Amino acid sequence: MLGASGHARVLCETLSLAQVELSGFIAPDDDSRLAGVPHLGGDEALADLDVAHTVLVNGVGSVASPTHRAEIYDAAVARGFRFLEVRDPSALVRPGAVLGAGVQVLAGAIVNSGATLGDDVIVNSGAIVEHDCRLGDHVHVSPGAVLGGDVTVGAQTHVGLGARVLQGVTIGAGCTIGAGAVVTRDVADGMVAVGVPAVSRPPSGHDS
Repeated sequence: MLGASGHARVLCETLSLAQVELSGFIAPDDDSRLAGVPHLGGDEALADLDVAHTVLVNGVGSVASPTHRAEIYDAAVARGFRFLEVRDPSALVRPGAVLGAGVQVLAGAIVNSGATLGDDVIVNSGAIVEHDCRLGDHVHVSPGAVLGGDVTVGAQTHVGLGARVLQGVTIGAGCTIGAGAVVTRDVADGMVAVGVPAVSRPPSGHDS
């Protein structure tokens, strides 16, 4: 396990339900939230692992910095590591959905027919990704969020708690969709969309 956040703890318990035993976690500090899982050390400990016989789980959260999670994942892949798909037993993933490497589909989530998820995507607890959606690498669909059919979401975009995205909408890369937002129209790359209906604006401090 990479990281020791609250997200990592959820993943530990999800893997336990699937009878997958973690050999340890890598994080700057030993964290009691991952009790029972050995602490292997900080980032330098990754160099001691056998690439050919190690499968990683990305336990780094993305709320504070989706970019940081993506950088950690991409750096490990560049070194030859593989990432485990994590799927909660209560999640529903239709046979017609296509999931990339390291995707995490958590408790009660639904990924419907024809949906395509890129690498390292999180579909968090109770989220719904409807038919024919296309999600880029490192997208995080937060708990309770719903993507209607045929929605496109660009890489490293964060869809906030309980947000709703109407069918056919395209959201660009590097966007933030605020909690509870209702997105009725396309959102350009790098924008923040908040409100009901959602209004897009540049991130704070960005020159307009």
